[in-house]
Amino acid sequence: SADRGDGWTVGLLPIYESSPFTGESSTVLPLPIIEYRSGALSVGTQGIQYDFFESQQVSIGAGLSPRFSSLSDTDSAALAGIDRDITADVSLDLEYRLQSGLEASASFRQEVTGEHDGQEIDVALGFGTLIGRTAIRANVGAVWQSSELGTYTWGVLPSEAIVGRAAYNTGNVTIPYVGVDALRPLNDNWTLLGTVRADFLPDEVTSSPIVEDDNVISVGLGLTYNF
Repeated sequence: SADRGDGWTVGLLPIYESSPFTGESSTVLPLPIIEYRSGALSVGTQGIQYDFFESQQVSIGAGLSPRFSSLSDTDSAALAGIDRDITADVSLDLEYRLQSGLEASASFRQEVTGEHDGQEIDVALGFGTLIGRTAIRANVGAVWQSSELGTYTWGVLPSEAIVGRAAYNTGNVTIPYVGVDALRPLNDNWTLLGTVRADFLPDEVTSSPIVEDDNVISVGLGLTYNF
């Protein structure tokens, strides 16, 4: 977006994430941050993004980003035989900046690696403010996932069905969420960042034989260096 300068950002954002899956423990993921920005283009560990239209109020962009699954290298006996691959999505992203720090956003994502061919639509309303030098942004939104993506993310594929674990298709699912992100510059190069998010899983997800909790909580605190 328009408020980011060109150059490199490197850092680390360890994220604690609760697992809703049966017998699976919560994890801390050491998320590396590497990004290069040049004008409307950004390339990094979170994917490729190009903002092809930018005005004072509106940003429209397209991207290619990886999608990681919690059902990878699981340690729960209840999840034996289930191992999801990293997939990739192409996206169309829209941001509309309202008055008084409000911002509406929407993104459409289509899986392109041939694992499930599912789609996702994420719509959110955010509010940003400054408290001293700390930029805080609160978000409330919902993610709609097609049956293909929902089942790949939360369900049991027919090839994974065993005695006591039936195949399960979630159908289309809508997952509401709330979150807060914070950025605090420490000097011209270093920035402290934090994030908290809660996803509230609907009945279509919690009825899956491999899901035992009705929410996912993630908390992260990290540091970046810009140059």
